Amino acid sequence: MANVPEEKVADNPEFDVPLCAQNLPASIDIGPVATARSARVGWATVSTYWNGGSGKADFTAYVDLDARPIQLLDVDCGSGS
Repeated sequence: MANVPEEKVADNPEFDVPLCAQNLPASIDIGPVATARSARVGWATVSTYWNGGSGKADFTAYVDLDARPIQLLDVDCGSGS
């Protein structure tokens, strides 16, 4: 279950905050993962593909490395392409 801050979800009622989108994508790819072990955080670029693959959006997802299973801490939707 995502642990994205409730304020972020409340401030963006028009879309699914963990996906930075309104609808389900056709597919999702996860890029290389980086970690800051001392901060117990990891992150990766997530690419979502829309309209049969003709549209693409990227965002950064941050996870808690200490949680089991790993939990989503936050997303940065500002890195879209």
